[in-house]
Amino acid sequence: MTITELKNHMSRFAAVYKTNETIGGRDLLYLKNGYLIANTMIASYYLNIGIDGEAILPASEFFLMINTCDSDEFSISFEGEDTVVVCGSSKAIYPPPHGASRQLSRVPAVPVADTTAPADLEKGAALCKNTLHKDSLRYSNVLVTKDYMLSTDSYRISKYNLSGIKDFPESMYMVWSASKVIADHPVTKYTLSEHAIVWELEDGGILVTPRELKTFDDLIQYTTADRLGSVKLSFPKGRKPITRRIASVTKMTFSTHKADRLVEVRFTKDKMAIRASGVKGDSITEIDVEYSGDEFVFKINPEFLIEGLQFADRIDITSDNYIVMCSGDGEQFVWIE
Repeated sequence: MTITELKNHMSRFAAVYKTNETIGGRDLLYLKNGYLIANTMIASYYLNIGIDGEAILPASEFFLMINTCDSDEFSISFEGEDTVVVCGSSKAIYPPPHGASRQLSRVPAVPVADTTAPADLEKGAALCKNTLHKDSLRYSNVLVTKDYMLSTDSYRISKYNLSGIKDFPESMYMVWSASKVIADHPVTKYTLSEHAIVWELEDGGILVTPRELKTFDDLIQYTTADRLGSVKLSFPKGRKPITRRIASVTKMTFSTHKADRLVEVRFTKDKMAIRASGVKGDSITEIDVEYSGDEFVFKINPEFLIEGLQFADRIDITSDNYIVMCSGDGEQFVWIE
């Protein structure tokens, strides 16, 4: 495997360690059965690099060497108990950490995925990834069931209906730190083991996430909640002018765009009014929509409203204060008031 090929997988190792693009200093990489492995309690990632032997490497130092290497080739060899990594003009020697044999014995064998994944799994993962708030990515969950994917963070929920994943029970499964990997690198196969879900990616990497039987009833009440109102959205001049107007109202009113900044959305007959109140004063804009029901009002972060309106064909209001934005493609963007 070349340096270029290895770099293509680095973000996946990073996702396992719940960071954005870099590896934490205390995280370890394992070399076992020809695979380079990131193994944690919340997820694991396996990459076949074709090098025999067993070793434990400090992840941050190893990937720093890879990123700064002046060659496209690297090698891993062994001198006694030490592991030697050579990359171009750089050379590093890593002695085994205390209890290395015991640590390596706890790393699970390479899993096998054998069931073809549905095409809409990738689309669902992309939606989940894109709607997670950037400030809470490290505290986000992606839930996969037989019929839908659900992403949750501190601010909102997004749901994507699937065509039905073969052999998945009705129970819900939790996927930690997986939506970015699945969305950016399509899953070709998957399988369920007793304790985990195995996702085989298009270019050969294998992501393993634990399966935990949790219902998250408090997060999915909206799927059965009674609808108090439904507004059909129509944008004769397109969606971009609408989102620009909301952004303009927000910019004129708020000095920052933090998640606790809310705008008031009011529906009256054939009108949707967005009002922002802040230190700079009040701003309001009105949008033509198709609505003839009772007047109702809710508050929402303007960034989330803009993202929702980019695909929503209607907005539902439920009895449990869930604001549900829906599209004709089965996507649901949910705000909990």
